[in-house]
Amino acid sequence: GIGTLDAYAAVWMTPGDDGSLAPVLPSRRGEVYAAVYRNGEIVEEPFAAPIEELTAWLGEMAGAIVCGSPASLPDWTGRTLAQPWTPPDGLARIAARRLAAGDTDDLLALVPLYVVAPSISTPKVRP
Repeated sequence: GIGTLDAYAAVWMTPGDDGSLAPVLPSRRGEVYAAVYRNGEIVEEPFAAPIEELTAWLGEMAGAIVCGSPASLPDWTGRTLAQPWTPPDGLARIAARRLAAGDTDDLLALVPLYVVAPSISTPKVRP
């Protein structure tokens, strides 16, 4: 399994970069999903945050770059790298690296990583 935010970051980050890279994707709850990478490594695991809070927090990071869906942060004035879909080359890079290291997953045991619990619930039983 490869995380979507990881795939975005794999396309744009270069080991040795000292700037912060934040892949951002829209959420339906007035929030965005994001993670933060530095020096080719994840430093903030995937999380959900209100748009204004994330914009302010990233603004405090010198040289932060937003990738993925930067339009999700309408007040962001920093550098952006737009990618409208999950980049297949990012998925391939991570998959190749994992396979070369012998790191595989049991396909029947994979479960999605929900940063926020889904808003769907169990149907109500009606009399």
